[in-house]
Amino acid sequence: MEDLSLPVPDFHLINQLVEAQMEENNENSQREKRLMGEMMLAQLNDGQRVAFHTGEDAECLKV
Repeated sequence: MEDLSLPVPDFHLINQLVEAQMEENNENSQREKRLMGEMMLAQLNDGQRVAFHTGEDAECLKV
């Protein structure tokens, strides 16, 4: 008679692999969010500098 038994998957190993991938994705996501925040802060700072240095304030800086 033919043996039709299938190997039993190693659920512990599968779980470890899934958790490792989720941690890696979380680290990448945190890195991307930090970079996006830094870029937004730089744009805000540039915008504030432009607003501050326009008009009469710009005249004061020419001294």
